Amino acid sequence: MKTSFSILLIFLFTYFFAQEDQKIAAMVRKSIADEITSFHIAPTPVAKTEDKVVMDGSDSIKIRLYYPEITNKKLPLIFQIHGGALVGGDLNTHDNISRYLSAKTKSIVVAIDYKRPPEYPYPTGLNECDAVLSWILKTASQWNGDAKHLTLLGDSGGALLATSLLVKEQGKKKISNVVLVNPPVDLRDIKDFYYNIVAKMYLKGKSPDDPIISPILAKDISFSPSTLVITCEKDMLKPQGIAWYEKLKKANVEAKLVDVPNEDHLGGLWSAAHPKAQVAMDAVVDFIKSESKK
Repeated sequence: MKTSFSILLIFLFTYFFAQEDQKIAAMVRKSIADEITSFHIAPTPVAKTEDKVVMDGSDSIKIRLYYPEITNKKLPLIFQIHGGALVGGDLNTHDNISRYLSAKTKSIVVAIDYKRPPEYPYPTGLNECDAVLSWILKTASQWNGDAKHLTLLGDSGGALLATSLLVKEQGKKKISNVVLVNPPVDLRDIKDFYYNIVAKMYLKGKSPDDPIISPILAKDISFSPSTLVITCEKDMLKPQGIAWYEKLKKANVEAKLVDVPNEDHLGGLWSAAHPKAQVAMDAVVDFIKSESKK
């Protein structure tokens, strides 16, 4: 996954002179957060946010709920899985886009702060996403959520987790529709140096030939719900997004592909709800609003 050139330089410097995964991850996380902050995008107002902890056995998972309005009626849901080069991103880096999506779609956004590699490699993050999905489906009615209208949304590394979750669950947990922004769906044979290093942190020796890890390898994805795939003209991950879209179509799944012209991997632009990501944001809002009417 690409970030800005300055972030890449920091990453390379740290890699060659530190050679320690945790130091590399810490630098990447800080650089991503600093880049998003530097955009100075004013947050979209929402009626309320609420931080919670979901328990999965002894594991505690932080989440944040965004409410577009205070009401007694049931509202559509968006389960947002953040990206961040597989090792970065958190509730705060994606606060702007969570607020934006909640306000514009009139949905309750549930954002997850899953544990990340290298401290917590695969499958920790995926299992936490699965646990929170179960919690949403079980408890939504208690906080005015309409689990019958649930969007699963992921950007970049979060889109990988979203597709992995779909393949893992095989349609057993009811999701209404899916939004994937700049999705990677194949961790095999990675040529890009930066992408390869963070993928190794994520995998920690696990084989990328597992279809849950590389969802493009799944034999059957006909269980997938209606899906919007966002790609960008200059993004190295664009072929993977197109491959997933084509796989959905071959499986007779309702799917739509939107390619953002003249842009590279959205990354921080998406997280910050930056005007340069407006084409993608508009497409996502329109898709979710139309799906919630079904």
